[in-house]
Amino acid sequence: MSEQGISGPRLHYRSPQDGLAAPADYPDAPISLVLERSTAGADLFGVAVAIGGDIPLHYHSMMEFQYVVSGNGLALNADGAEIPISAGGTVISPAGPAGAHGFRNLGRLPLTLLCLYPSPGGATPDRSPFDPRTDPGQGPRTTYRSPHELRPTRTDDATRVARILDDSDPGAELHAFATAVESATVRHHHSVFELQYVVTGVGVVTDADGRETEIGPGGVVACPAGPSGAHAFRPSGSMPLQLLCVSPSPMGTAPDTVLDE
Repeated sequence: MSEQGISGPRLHYRSPQDGLAAPADYPDAPISLVLERSTAGADLFGVAVAIGGDIPLHYHSMMEFQYVVSGNGLALNADGAEIPISAGGTVISPAGPAGAHGFRNLGRLPLTLLCLYPSPGGATPDRSPFDPRTDPGQGPRTTYRSPHELRPTRTDDATRVARILDDSDPGAELHAFATAVESATVRHHHSVFELQYVVTGVGVVTDADGRETEIGPGGVVACPAGPSGAHAFRPSGSMPLQLLCVSPSPMGTAPDTVLDE
């Protein structure tokens, strides 16, 4: 694809040091915004939460996807279940009272979560407390998927991909997968917004104009929909570049991919 004449916002990289401070609406839980309406083209809202103790049960009017960045603890659901969670696992909380969730840290270090919501325009989601003595009603509950349960879906010369969340998950409004970038990928774009969180490794992301940006662990790449949000990755270290990729997608359907070269 020609790099001339492409209109629209380009990809944006936010390093861990560039995280925006957010109001601390959880006691003793530092929060840093990683994505919201100030990010051009955003259709997700995202925060990183470092939990020192507990987060009480609550729910949202939209689903929430929580990736465990570090630490170990328990995820709580609407039925009172206590589910062990650890780094690399994902918590899936459907919308409404049935998807109520909370967290408890069991270790000496913070339990750090990356929390993402499908939110048009990057708007802040609502939040309602949940009383465990009440009936949450019908509907899918909060569930957990350990890193050992990831399902490989594709392996090629450049990447290894494992599915995390799609239309087989009740209540899903996001599509998510983990990928290991082992060599340079072809530049491409999607018809929906995509967020890529750098789990491990160092590398370079290339935008629609051919500009290159160095990326590393804890960094977030935000790619707007369409050709202006085109992106490609290549590792620059001795290890693969491990990415968590999430897109807003009704019913968890997989987004399209259009190659630009």
